[in-house]
Amino acid sequence: MTSILAIETATEQSSVALTEDGSLVFELSMRHGRDLSRNLIPAIQSCFNLSGRRIQSIDAIAASVGPGSFTGLRIGVTTAKTLAFALQIPTISVSTVHALAMHASEDGLVASVIDARRSEVFLGLFSRGAGELKRIAPDSLTPADQIGTVIRDMLASRAAEAKGEPTRTAVIVAGGGAWLQESLTPAANCILIPAFPQARDIARLGAAAIGRGEVEDPFELCPVYLRRSYAEEKFAG
Repeated sequence: MTSILAIETATEQSSVALTEDGSLVFELSMRHGRDLSRNLIPAIQSCFNLSGRRIQSIDAIAASVGPGSFTGLRIGVTTAKTLAFALQIPTISVSTVHALAMHASEDGLVASVIDARRSEVFLGLFSRGAGELKRIAPDSLTPADQIGTVIRDMLASRAAEAKGEPTRTAVIVAGGGAWLQESLTPAANCILIPAFPQARDIARLGAAAIGRGEVEDPFELCPVYLRRSYAEEKFAG
């Protein structure tokens, strides 16, 4: 039996989850504001206490590594590394936008979008087929007002590749909310799924990585920010 603790802290709604052989045992979500550093360890403890499991029984820790909130990712990744070191188990890095794209349940093109502040978004582009998500472009930092254009171009490219074969004409967009709907105006053929990345999907992707032998030493676990923090940009001038 493979038991995974998953930690997702890249957005304002964080979560932790425990899975066994791909089945969800327990998940706890929280809107933490500025209290993540104080609430994350108690949430993990609750995950085990309420599920009747022992933390010593887990085989690996899957962590959402970004892109996302600088502070949230630092706290989540540091917690995952510390626990993994203490338990002497491996870690798995999981892309936050990949986990968010898991909300799509139909085959076709999928875009996952996370608010990056400062009129920008973190964007992931995927193709879903036969129940599997495949990345079709690297995760990126994109101006919010260009999301619709990026998606429209993606549809045009896919149509050209199809060479007359039937293709889905809509893109499933996971993430955001009302602000995202406005940004999607240039790409009319979109199905918006308001959602946050979830620890259960971090665990699912982590389990798949274990199956491929893609685990790492906790020392190698690092956040993926895609840009410098505001303080770093200001210091650099």
